[in-house]
Amino acid sequence: MILSDIDELLRTNGVPYYIIGGTALGAIRHKGFIPWDDDVDLGVLPEYWEKLDYVLRNKLDKKKYSYEQAYVDTVQQMSKIKLNNTHIHEVGAIPEENDGIYIDIFRYDNARRTKVGKYFQFLCGRGMISYILSNKPYETTSIAKKIAIGMSRICRIPFIHKFIYSQVLNQPKSEEICMVWDRTRGNWKKYFYPRRLFSGSKLVEFEGRKFPVCNGIEECLTLEYGDYMKLPPVEQRVGLHILSVDFGEY
Repeated sequence: MILSDIDELLRTNGVPYYIIGGTALGAIRHKGFIPWDDDVDLGVLPEYWEKLDYVLRNKLDKKKYSYEQAYVDTVQQMSKIKLNNTHIHEVGAIPEENDGIYIDIFRYDNARRTKVGKYFQFLCGRGMISYILSNKPYETTSIAKKIAIGMSRICRIPFIHKFIYSQVLNQPKSEEICMVWDRTRGNWKKYFYPRRLFSGSKLVEFEGRKFPVCNGIEECLTLEYGDYMKLPPVEQRVGLHILSVDFGEY
């Protein structure tokens, strides 16, 4: 329901977007949600991010939904559209994040032009993810992650925080885009995409309705997941985020 409402709003107001990540994988492989998945992810190119924000701040049904912009209204790396009067309890979330069943909207960023520059951009993204986790009740047994989270607290110094963000966000348009905020892809090169894959979109079936994916979705999914049509082992077919849900009036 939320996805259908947002799809109509963005199409009506000329804001191109794509379903991405596990949502796109579910559409291609399952024609809907991956059976053990528990969220929805959308992506928007950097040149449309300001227009997206304007539309969601000014034209979203405020009686039904609330909106939080990434980096502005929240420390999170993604924007959220939340369904009012519902509640969701997530792993590692701070209490105020649990107000409202939501969808996430991620901003693709312009990639730096050199290999060294892209790797530095990736490291800055990792640093900001670590900083975000340092502000949550996040727990890990990884010594490396604990060290990274501890070191990231230097981002509480405003000018350092601003500098690291700028190394990811404020890059000129290039032939590649990136999603360095993701946490699960392993090799850093998997976070960068040829822009040509996003030169247009096509509609795919998702839970009986049609939503847009980028026109190079097969290449994107191969980059992210390898053989994306192959199911993971049974023991890995588990939800990652949700502990409980209160649907309210819905």
